[in-house]
Amino acid sequence: TANDINTKTLTVKAINNGAGVANIDIDADGDITIDVASGKDILIGGAAVNANIKLGNSTNTTTEIELNSTLVDINAGTDGVTMNSTGQVNIESSQDSVNAIVLNASAGGIDITSTGAAGDDIDIIATGSSVNIQSTEADNDAIKIHASKGTLALDGERRIEFNYLNNPSIKINSEGPLCLEIKEILSN
Repeated sequence: TANDINTKTLTVKAINNGAGVANIDIDADGDITIDVASGKDILIGGAAVNANIKLGNSTNTTTEIELNSTLVDINAGTDGVTMNSTGQVNIESSQDSVNAIVLNASAGGIDITSTGAAGDDIDIIATGSSVNIQSTEADNDAIKIHASKGTLALDGERRIEFNYLNNPSIKINSEGPLCLEIKEILSN
């Protein structure tokens, strides 16, 4: 406890003057609690050195690492953020908003890939709402749907509508087997 107008610091340091290192090991058969005053920070790894911050261990004895906060902010440099799991990765939001989950690349693209076997599909499902795919690029392939093998099916329960504004065109590549069935007249 300090009683001074100036900031005081309690430093705990372990030094080994020999060839080995000095570690600090804190164990408890109960909880370990670290608290600070309102508006202050708990700083871990603040030294400008090349070091890793590790939570948990490499075995299955660590049951869960839990973060509880009104905001979890992750900032990383040019090496990026990597998430690996041998189980399922879930990103969920209970916010009732038109943009409850946002994936945004301020510079560059976004890739969603799957390298699984047949049936390990990428599913985009909107239950009770719509799926909107939009592009503002002035390019012939601004929106491209490509099936290198198998069948590309456009199935509208009511209809499939092509907007004729700005004189668009529908290009059908005739390479390989081609089956085009139109039951109604396409017109503008």
